This record gives sequence, structure tokens and C-alpha cells, in this order.
Amino acid sequence: MSSPAWFSPASCAACSAVSRRWVCRGVVGLIRCGRWRSRAGKSAAAALKAYFTAFAAFALADPARRALLFQRPIPGFEPSAESYAYAQEVLARGAAVMHAAGVEDPGDVDCLVAMVAGLIDAQVSNDPGGRRWIRHLDRLTDMYLDDVARRSTEPRRRKRS
Repeated sequence: MSSPAWFSPASCAACSAVSRRWVCRGVVGLIRCGRWRSRAGKSAAAALKAYFTAFAAFALADPARRALLFQRPIPGFEPSAESYAYAQEVLARGAAVMHAAGVEDPGDVDCLVAMVAGLIDAQVSNDPGGRRWIRHLDRLTDMYLDDVARRSTEPRRRKRS
């Protein structure tokens, strides 16, 4: 695939700098400051929903920023090590909130990440500025937590050899 005429290594460096600034000031600041916890209530499930809501609000506030931070819209763009470290921190903090809510299996964590990302993408693509898709975030989180709890109490089936 050939790169667009406007694409160059310098544009990658500029995007990396912008990405680093947005991540550091934006989502990492949001997660680190813990403002989302004030809406969390006392249960681990409420904390998880508050975390997801804060993350989704950040992502939906600026679609261009969301695309640069969470997708790969520029061919050949790789985030800097510093920017990627921030992203890893956000994911690790999110995983800690998920673990507290009983979501410990790496596959379940992956599914929740994909669910939140999918809702955000559907919202941006199909109802920009609205709430059609993102309004289901709490409902889907509850459904997934119920599924995790159900599966954890089911007897494990032995695999046939």
C-alpha cells in the first residue's frame, strides 16, 4: 500500500508528539486523578462502569484525537515508546478495576476492552454527538459481569482427549 502524498516521516514525528501530549494531558490525567471514582459508588461493578464512562467520554469528546490515540489512521505510524507506556498504564489501571469487579481471565478483559471500543466506534460512526450507542455501556457491562459470574460458578467440563 502506498502512503498518501502528505505522509512523511516528519508527519509521523509530529503525530507522535501530538499523541504523547494528548495521552499525557488527557486520558492518563483523567485516570490518574481518579475523578471517575466519585461516581463509582461502593461496588466494584459501579467503579468499573464509572471508569468505562469516563474513558468513553474522553474518547467521544474529540473524534480526531480518538482516532489518533486508539486507532492507526496513518500508514506506518507507530507511537513513541513514551506514548505507548502511557497507553499501557491506562490499560493496566483499567485491568485493575476489572479485576476488582471479578474480571480476571485475560480473555474476559480482552472482550470488555473490545466491547467498550466497539460502542465508542459505533457512536462516532453512526450517531456523532448523540447517545444512541454509548447509552448502553452500563447495561452491557452489567450483562458481561453477570456472564463472568455465571461462568465462574459453573462446574468446569473436562476436555476430551
